[in-house]
Amino acid sequence: MRIKALAGMQQHGTEVISREMLAVEWLESADNPMFCDVLSRFIR
Repeated sequence: MRIKALAGMQQHGTEVISREMLAVEWLESADNPMFCDVLSRFIR
């Protein structure tokens, strides 16, 4: 069901990205000092 829902979202223009990609976008860089903390506390 989840794959079908994601495929439907993509067909309507949604870009499906990973949680790690989202963290990089929010923090503007994987070099951001908070990146490792965000990954360990919220992503993994």
